[in-house]
Amino acid sequence: MAQDPRDDRRWKNEDIQANPEGYRQAQEARHEDQPQAEEKRLYRDDLERYKRAFVAAGGSEKDAEAAFVTSRNEATAAVARRADQAASAQGLRAASRSA
Repeated sequence: MAQDPRDDRRWKNEDIQANPEGYRQAQEARHEDQPQAEEKRLYRDDLERYKRAFVAAGGSEKDAEAAFVTSRNEATAAVARRADQAASAQGLRAASRSA
């Protein structure tokens, strides 16, 4: 049996006829999984582009993934710092208006 409880595309006609409710649930599950699958695909695409650029700039392919993760983490931290600073500034403005 090729039934995949999270992917309706792997179901055969016989499986669907034998278990239409399971097939419907598999359709729903695949729909729920799509955002995570798209995020993984984008991550892999970004990683591959980064690796090519990293190697082209003289880095080793072996070190490319670690550099990619470090670069992403630094970028995420910078965004978080800016958001925190903006929230703090907003709080200070609101406090000065109410004083």
